[in-house]
Amino acid sequence: MEQRILKAFEASEHYRPQEQYTATIVRGQWGVNSLYAGARWDVTDENPGIDGFGFEKVCEGEER
Repeated sequence: MEQRILKAFEASEHYRPQEQYTATIVRGQWGVNSLYAGARWDVTDENPGIDGFGFEKVCEGEER
């Protein structure tokens, strides 16, 4: 599931090639984290979405 989420995130408007991302579960919710800037997006079910996923930014992180 982690790789599927990251692949969908790479196709989203939020993806920045200069960043590195991880997909993790926090309190039962999948999320995508930017390792450098510290931003976080919750993964949502979205139809059609990107492979059935949507991404809602929940933490801005720092500008780099």
